[in-house]
Formats: sequence, C-alpha cells, structure tokens
Amino acid sequence: MVLYYFTDVSKSSWYYDSVAYVYAQGLMNGTGATTFAPATPTTRGMLVTMLYRYAGSPAVTGQTHFTDVGEDRYYSQAVAWAEEVQVANGYPDGTFRPNQNISREQLVTMLFRYVQSQEADNGLRDSLSDFDDGDKISKFGRESLQWAVANQVINGVTATTLAPKAQATRAQTATVLYRT
Repeated sequence: MVLYYFTDVSKSSWYYDSVAYVYAQGLMNGTGATTFAPATPTTRGMLVTMLYRYAGSPAVTGQTHFTDVGEDRYYSQAVAWAEEVQVANGYPDGTFRPNQNISREQLVTMLFRYVQSQEADNGLRDSLSDFDDGDKISKFGRESLQWAVANQVINGVTATTLAPKAQATRAQTATVLYRT
C-alpha cells in the first residue's frame, strides 16, 4: 500500500510499512486529511481504541466504571471493552486518564495483556540484560517488555537503551502493532 496522502510519512521512513499496515487494517487513522503525525505521542485513549479495533470492535456488555470517561467520546466503547477484558487498568482514584500520553512500557503492557486475553502468549521472554536502563522498568511492565523484546515486537531506541518511561509516538505504536 502506498501512503501518498500522508505528507508526513515518507516512503524512506523506518515506520512506513507499519503505518501502511495499521491504516489499511483500520487500526489507526490520520490526524488530519493528509497527516499521520508520526512523532506525536500516543494517548491511553488512542491505544485502547487501536486495540479494540485490533480485536474486531467486539460488542461491549457494560459501561466503564472510570469517572473520567464519558459515554460520548471516541474511546468510550474501547475503554469499556479494555476494562471488561482486563487489557487496561485505571488509576487508584477511579480514573482512566484517556488523554494522558502513554509510555513505551505501558504500551507493551496493554498489548501483552491483549495477547494473553487471546491465549496467544508463546511464553518467550528476554532477560533484558542487553539494556542499560533495565532497572528503570516498572514492576508492572517487566514481563511485558521481556515478552515484547523476545518476540521482536519492540526494540530499544538504541542498542543498549530501552527507554521504558519515554512517551510512545504514533510511529512507534504503529510499528509495535504491525510487528504483533
């Protein structure tokens, strides 16, 4: 697929094939008529919407319990689904924070939970010993990143830096979904 209409996605970009895939599959849309905004951070609401689409946009049997997710938002059904199938958790204060930018470790954690919900976890794990910032990984994200690295779903931002707390960009998110 050729993305002539995304003026900010060059055919020589490292994420070109990933963006073409997620767009063709209906997982991600552009941010405008001719833009994809690859360097823009992915929000929690965006990610659960992508995962919901990846799951085929299944029927949702209930509403979300998160106090900051209204019924009329683009991500409302997706958040309710993600809560129902335990792909995404909220915060102790009862919020989901859909407009909060998502970190790389949060991205792969939600994706890993989705893979597990589909009983598609192959059990492969990486020790993460090649990464100097392995000690920066949150407890909740460790197994997810071990799975993601072992399955080549995510790479480091350098050969020795995983950057688990860095914001996940739309290009990175497209690539992670493409590789999964």
